Amino acid sequence: MVVRLRDLSVEGLGIVAPRQIAVETQFTVALPRRGQRDLVLDCEVRHCKKVTDRVHHVGARFISDNAADERFGVGKKAKRIRQAILS
Repeated sequence: MVVRLRDLSVEGLGIVAPRQIAVETQFTVALPRRGQRDLVLDCEVRHCKKVTDRVHHVGARFISDNAADERFGVGKKAKRIRQAILS
């Protein structure tokens, strides 16, 4: 499913999805970074609000850090995520 990023914080993200996503659904997101590997994080849906038939505002929190896997680069530690997003 293709979604659009609505907002981003060190604890989670907000997306706009074309259909409802159930609370507690887990997914992986890859956030592109200039000149570096994507920032890949596992997320869990916390809420989903229907705006129209094809627009749902979804809030999700980061649930794993992936820091041990060098393919993913940065983990959930807030300071390290902030640095990765801003770099």
